[in-house]
Amino acid sequence: MRLQKFLAQCGVGSRRQCEVYIEQGRVSVNGQTIQTQGLIVDPGRDQVTFDGKGVSLLVGKHTFLFHKPPQVICTKKDTHGRKTVMDFFPDYPDVFPVGRLDYESEGLLLMTSDGDFALRATHPRYGVKKVYEVYGGGQWNPELALKAWTKGVEMEDGTGIFHHVEVMNLNHLRVTVSEGRKRFVRRMCLAQNFLVTRLVRTVLGPFVLGDLAPGAFIEIDPQMVQQMKATWDLAHHERS
Repeated sequence: MRLQKFLAQCGVGSRRQCEVYIEQGRVSVNGQTIQTQGLIVDPGRDQVTFDGKGVSLLVGKHTFLFHKPPQVICTKKDTHGRKTVMDFFPDYPDVFPVGRLDYESEGLLLMTSDGDFALRATHPRYGVKKVYEVYGGGQWNPELALKAWTKGVEMEDGTGIFHHVEVMNLNHLRVTVSEGRKRFVRRMCLAQNFLVTRLVRTVLGPFVLGDLAPGAFIEIDPQMVQQMKATWDLAHHERS
């Protein structure tokens, strides 16, 4: 099994996160620091450590649908003492956030100890759609903004597109994206002079926030997790 896949299945993070950890020199195999990708490990024989602590395959994996409140950071630890998503999961130290939802934003966030699930939910090749309720306003032109958002907006890290936009009123948008770039929705809105004051993610793939209260979470049935991995794999192969 490749090292990054093994780490993901141990609950260290998504495969992409684990690749970064390897490059940072935070992973050792049999006492030797590994900083290159693709090493094959035998889970039954090799001793793997992350930040000096041994890791092993999870016997049971958990995935949760969580309503992240605002002013909560999507990391396992924060050096500035801010509240993190892990403060809501003291009984599940192996879970980690799937993707990101910035500090000020709120709404649906998946938490999992299944690295393969996290990869499929976040990697651009799977095209998982997300829906946001966006509140704000300012001196913006709805007609020009809609045209730009659906045709493409040039930003410092490349062109951005909203798959779908509904103008609920001049202070409320509903947007659909498959992007994972940092603060993507906020930056797209700012580019058209729509100043965001509140941003709530309500949908991610088949998962819907519904009336789940801020700070609350529910566990997703493992069968549904496996079903979604298979569905996203099939969709990716059909697009390829």
